[in-house]
Amino acid sequence: MASNTYLEGRTVYISGLPYYAENTRILHKVILWVCNKDQSLHEWCSENPETEIHVYPERKLYAVVNNTPKPQETTVFATDKKFKLKLEEGALAWYEY
Repeated sequence: MASNTYLEGRTVYISGLPYYAENTRILHKVILWVCNKDQSLHEWCSENPETEIHVYPERKLYAVVNNTPKPQETTVFATDKKFKLKLEEGALAWYEY
């Protein structure tokens, strides 16, 4: 992995990044950094990489999803709030915003 800045732009080169939940979090951070949006890291994000947030802005809804066969605990970062959540295996929890 390598990164560089040039004038107002940023670039990242990644090679051989296998799929793991932790690596998706790294990729998420890299994308935000390249787009100069690293300050929005804690918007629509979960602390636990085994859980995801799916946002549906046209409905003002979001879902927190546990993608594993084990119960998970996480902290959810929505745009205006932060809260702790426990999800059973494969569970999905819906919220309005």
